Amino acid sequence: MDKDLLNKLKSSLDEIKIKQNEFKREKNKKSRDSIDSLITRLKNNLISNYNLTNYDLYIKTESHNTEFFIHDVESILLKLEENQSEE
Repeated sequence: MDKDLLNKLKSSLDEIKIKQNEFKREKNKKSRDSIDSLITRLKNNLISNYNLTNYDLYIKTESHNTEFFIHDVESILLKLEENQSEE
């Protein structure tokens, strides 16, 4: 993955983190459901747009838990950055 794509992945992940924090703070059930739906779409887009299953076969099955998903994507990012620094 090239640097530009890697940076886009980071910013997309940051967007999910922001929405996850909003979800945690929100008290209204309707708003929580709306944010949760958006987070689900963002995660699915991230998986498909960046072919994350190439880096972690189980990321799609674990995507139901946003905290695990964020951790998995951060691990992928670390591996990719290490690979780039080696090149």
